[in-house]
Amino acid sequence: MRKIFKLALCAVVLLLSADVVLAQTADKNILVNVFTREKDNGNGAMPEAFLKCRVETLKEGTALAYEIFRSCIDPQEYVYYEIWNNDAGHASHSATEHLKTLMVERSAALDPEYKGFVHRAYINSEPTGERLWMNIVRKVKPEHITTLRDSFLKSREATLKEEGCEAFEIYQSVLDPTIFLIYELWTTDEAHTIHSTLPHSKVHSEECQGINEPSFKTKVHKIFIK
Repeated sequence: MRKIFKLALCAVVLLLSADVVLAQTADKNILVNVFTREKDNGNGAMPEAFLKCRVETLKEGTALAYEIFRSCIDPQEYVYYEIWNNDAGHASHSATEHLKTLMVERSAALDPEYKGFVHRAYINSEPTGERLWMNIVRKVKPEHITTLRDSFLKSREATLKEEGCEAFEIYQSVLDPTIFLIYELWTTDEAHTIHSTLPHSKVHSEECQGINEPSFKTKVHKIFIK
């Protein structure tokens, strides 16, 4: 009888532990990057389909951000930038008809040679690995659109040669050309720290002093992944 009681107690503890884990993650915001590319004759079908879906998605009330950015290097490459209030909100969105429609329309426009990929992680969560995934969303004054883009692309050439740099890309909002998403991937945080001390990084920083739109708060996400 005592043995049965101990087993029951262990089961209760396990259930309570599961509830604690769920409670800890239930309200954590989720950052998602979806990288994709439209085929050469896509004629803008991909961003058009996303923007239609975006109208309905924002009505759900669970998306804190749901945006599409176009590569400043390859105008047919896009990244979806999404922030969800929690797992339940993201899961609910996944079952909507407007997302299913987007997936069908996106599939028809996809470049079959491009290997798209997805990053998904909790914001401000415990690290799951050493690789540093960064998203920086900044808005510049209209007269400085080319300042940021040109300066970044100059710095990018040297940055991609650095040890530990896996990706260093800049994307421009389809809805607002003054908003940019900078995507970085580093093998370690140390590699990124070294990057910030190098001459080309300092030149880029100096060239972009004072170009931000002061009414917009720059968003910086740093997440450690596998």
